[in-house]
Amino acid sequence: MYKKPLKILEYGIANVEKRIMKLTNYLIHELQNLGNYEFISPLEEKHRSGVVNIRLPNNIELAKKLNSENIIISSRYGGLRISPHFYNTEEDIDELIRKLKQFLS
Repeated sequence: MYKKPLKILEYGIANVEKRIMKLTNYLIHELQNLGNYEFISPLEEKHRSGVVNIRLPNNIELAKKLNSENIIISSRYGGLRISPHFYNTEEDIDELIRKLKQFLS
């Protein structure tokens, strides 16, 4: 069965924002479970955006490895910059976390 792709304007900007913040909250929770790593981006919800930057060892190499696994992130300010969008899923974040655990061990 073919499913018509969702267009951003049909979805609605307010819904896009809610979805991004929901994914960002999930991402932060999962990253906190990785270990005691420093977050560069603010964790307080009132200061939070859809971008999460976490300081991880060998961040440049980690970004390269993740990109080679088709997980598109970047290395910024000594950390990994992760920015989920409304089309991402919790499963995408789970895959990122699995790969981070693999590469950090």
